[in-house]
Amino acid sequence: MVKEGMLFVNVYASHDPNEKKILWNKLHDLITSDLEYMWFVFGDFIVVRFPEERLGSVFCPHGAYFFGKFIYFAGLLEIKMDGRRFTYMSSKGDKHNKLDIYLVSTNVNDTWPHLNVIALPQVHSDHCAIVLSPN
Repeated sequence: MVKEGMLFVNVYASHDPNEKKILWNKLHDLITSDLEYMWFVFGDFIVVRFPEERLGSVFCPHGAYFFGKFIYFAGLLEIKMDGRRFTYMSSKGDKHNKLDIYLVSTNVNDTWPHLNVIALPQVHSDHCAIVLSPN
């Protein structure tokens, strides 16, 4: 039975790979400590999962592996993103990355199977605003 509650975690990860691993472990422990809540974990993870999520910078398979491992073992799903392909652009405009993602626990997907996120045009920041939508 799902508790009547949702937990939202806004992430701003470190650039340091070792600190990211520590963050993934802490988040994993937090999420798996109470699987009855609906978990929303989102923000700037400063890592990409796949090479096509980077343009103008080097893909790090090692970082992607550990991030994917965290997502899998925490029982999370990535919400499909519409709108812009990349959520971050460097100030020079030469680097584009999809650093911002929304992850949810499977019980969220059971409740809202058509949940998606929309990356809006970049206006006031080097990151795009992102809207969470139930359909």
